[in-house]
Amino acid sequence: MFLRNALKTASAILRLRLLGTRTPLSVILSVTNRCNFDCAYCPVRSHTMPEMSTGELLGLIDEMADAGTQRVGLMGGEPMMRDDIGEVIARCKRRGMFVTMGTNGSMLTEDDNLDKVRGVDALVFSIDGPSAHDRYRHEGSYQLVLDAMKLARRNGIEVWNTAVLTDLSVGDIDILLDLSEEHGFATNFSPLMHSEVCADDRRHPSLDREGYIRAVDRLIEEKRRGRPIINSLSYLRYIREWPDLSETLHLGDTPKGAPRLPCYASRLFCYVECNGDVYPCNTLIGRYQPPNALATGFRTAFESLGERPCTACYSFGYTELNLVFGLRYDAVLNALSLARKR
Repeated sequence: MFLRNALKTASAILRLRLLGTRTPLSVILSVTNRCNFDCAYCPVRSHTMPEMSTGELLGLIDEMADAGTQRVGLMGGEPMMRDDIGEVIARCKRRGMFVTMGTNGSMLTEDDNLDKVRGVDALVFSIDGPSAHDRYRHEGSYQLVLDAMKLARRNGIEVWNTAVLTDLSVGDIDILLDLSEEHGFATNFSPLMHSEVCADDRRHPSLDREGYIRAVDRLIEEKRRGRPIINSLSYLRYIREWPDLSETLHLGDTPKGAPRLPCYASRLFCYVECNGDVYPCNTLIGRYQPPNALATGFRTAFESLGERPCTACYSFGYTELNLVFGLRYDAVLNALSLARKR
């Protein structure tokens, strides 16, 4: 499957460049906005739309596969709050997709939940380190999530971790990398997203620019040493130059000094909300009038996205995709090494 997906991805990039043909190679698919956590920097608690039924979700996955999707990232909310999540994962795999799923891990040991997720190519947890995790995510969750990650690894499930760079977590970089090496998973480090959603939250985790640059420089050094860091060097260099940490993206003119990349949202990737709304990416929720895949069909919704209203952003997942689809050499090799593990 790895070789087939890689060849189809390369073919779609070539068709876009030569013919302008758009293909939804990578789709982030929100399956629910329900969650048993209330993390300080997560905006999902403000989303109130209904979620798709099992039949609607499975039909959407088939439409995505027919449209050329090679990779799907299942997210929420907490995806394991859906009783049918095992069926959703199985349908994605049956249609030949590389599947990741974001989870807080709190429900992994309940009943047969581990069996439901065995088919994923990677479980993506979020653990920020002992200094920050419980404060910003959920009281008592640090050890709970760490135990869930260990359980997944013992059962042969690939594990990735996402750590948000905050005032407290930057002091735990060594701890997180040591945990990654000890238990056989890799960690990506992300700047704080959704700042405007968290601005009035008393738990909002600020980080001054000087400390942020020191942390990113440290990650660049550790990445060069071969430590288990998911971020590509190109991505780390990109976020290092981002001038204003309070701004996730720019909707108007890009400020002087802000790095820019060609963006492939709505051309090679997109985001689907749990009610079927299709956006170029989830940073545009509430800023963009979306088509709905249930109303028009997924392919039609994707093809009607049009131009994006933004000029630059530093979102981890999307920036990495833009680097890969823009054929940045080290980012392509970095992505292939992650996919090849499965």
